[in-house]
Amino acid sequence: MPLSFANPALLFGGLAAALPVIIHFLSRRKVRREKFSDLRFLSEVQARQTRRLSTRRWLLLLLRVLAILLLTVAVSGPRWGGLGGGLSGHSVLLVMDVSASMGTQQDEGTRLERAVRDAGDMLRMLPDGASVQILAAGVEVRPLLGDWLPTGAVPAGVLADLTPEDGTFDLAAVLAEAGRLARGAPGRALDIVLFSDLQKTPATGNLSAAAEELGGGLPVRVLLRRTGQEVPGGGVLKVMLPQRALRPGETITCTARVIPDQADQPFTLELDGVTVAEAVAAGEPGGIRDLEFSLTVPGPGLHRGWVRKAGDRLPTDDARPFVLRVPARVRVLLVHGADRPADGLPGRGGWRFVQQALDPGGEGRTFAVTPLTGEGLSTGALDGADLLVLVDPDPLGRIALEGMSAWLRAGGGVMVLAGDPTGASYLGSTLLPALGLPEQSPRFQSLDKGVRAKLVGGGGDLLAGFGPQALRALRDVLWQRWFSLDGDDQGRALLTLPGGDPLVLLREPEAGRVLVMAADMRPEAGSLPLSAMALPLLQRLAAWAAAAGDLPGQDNVLVGEPI
Repeated sequence: MPLSFANPALLFGGLAAALPVIIHFLSRRKVRREKFSDLRFLSEVQARQTRRLSTRRWLLLLLRVLAILLLTVAVSGPRWGGLGGGLSGHSVLLVMDVSASMGTQQDEGTRLERAVRDAGDMLRMLPDGASVQILAAGVEVRPLLGDWLPTGAVPAGVLADLTPEDGTFDLAAVLAEAGRLARGAPGRALDIVLFSDLQKTPATGNLSAAAEELGGGLPVRVLLRRTGQEVPGGGVLKVMLPQRALRPGETITCTARVIPDQADQPFTLELDGVTVAEAVAAGEPGGIRDLEFSLTVPGPGLHRGWVRKAGDRLPTDDARPFVLRVPARVRVLLVHGADRPADGLPGRGGWRFVQQALDPGGEGRTFAVTPLTGEGLSTGALDGADLLVLVDPDPLGRIALEGMSAWLRAGGGVMVLAGDPTGASYLGSTLLPALGLPEQSPRFQSLDKGVRAKLVGGGGDLLAGFGPQALRALRDVLWQRWFSLDGDDQGRALLTLPGGDPLVLLREPEAGRVLVMAADMRPEAGSLPLSAMALPLLQRLAAWAAAAGDLPGQDNVLVGEPI
């Protein structure tokens, strides 16, 4: 390991070690000869003492010289290895990673800003005998200096204008450019100092050939200064799809939870390999944002989708896959009570209105509806259904109730419309508990003029996509007869009536879904059957309940691809 000095000029102070030697010789005693009486024995004693004093004087002189030399070395700042004097006469190549990931915000600015500060500190530490070149490695690898320069000649602001760029850090391109620059490097060895966050990137180019070419000239040493840590999940954290059965041709909103790496960064949504939507994370980089993409639902089937950061292919955070499932049709069992003469054309509870709303024209394009009375409900019929709709049903048998409860817990969806006052006791004591709701005593309410319902939270995600006019038309619907149901801590209300009575109650017991409308579709129950909102509202409610057990995009797992 080489020895270097922080202040090598002070080593000239070692010349001061000659002063004790000079003083020693200038101050030597001269022996004078004097004639005296015969003192032979005293002469012998004097000779022995003279030899001892001479040895001590030479040792003292050596200690004085060593003291001065050690003091000189100490004030010169000796150190082993490092980038100080050990690089005197070397060529130093600073490589600045300016890829997109270096724009990630940290406690003290971006990763690139931290790397620039570290590189500036290193430049100030380099000895005068080193030659310097700087590379910016982003979309392309480019030198920032016209040629190799002595340390003191490097412009002070050469690093200040660096900004993160789209794209990734290309190690093969960096090695190739370093090899080219090494052929003109003035030093006796090349030291490459890499400032990067080490974001994982796909291997590009021929790394072996580039490294071999680089090592064919000067001796090379690579030093690394890592900035920041890798962020798992990175730019695209999650994709959230509508939690309901989708219909081909309808317009939906997809939400992506992202962390932008750049200001005003664009994100794209791909479906089956085609870019179908784009959204921009406006503002400064950093922070978690929710971006909304609008797209038209394609035909039935499983569709492969991605949300990506534009122009960035960092595998840890560029993209998030999802699966868009579009069913060919939703199979509906419509169970209703036996019709009575007073029910007229709408049928018991207005079940025929429900059937027409779900399947206009009876073509079974989106909802294939099979109506039957309560005695026709069986576990075999449930196994072939995606949704069970109960409209003022007659009491179901024990086996049918148990089968319905098991089917619901396994991921089935049940939609209940109840407004027949004669069924209040059965509804509160038997049917609702079988669906996981608390046992209760519903109170039948009746108003001749009718009242308007209130949308809780504006309808939330269940009514997403309904425009202002549609929501206004829904609020204008008058409700004249309904059941007052007890609230449920595990559910949420979509519509409420004056006094807080939940008109539409949503609940998700285990894997299934339950939707209860505390009114039916008889004309005397309210104006909904005559409203333009009857068809879109009932279809949206049925689509939400039918998606139980098959929530698309919940874990963003891509079918057929390794996790």
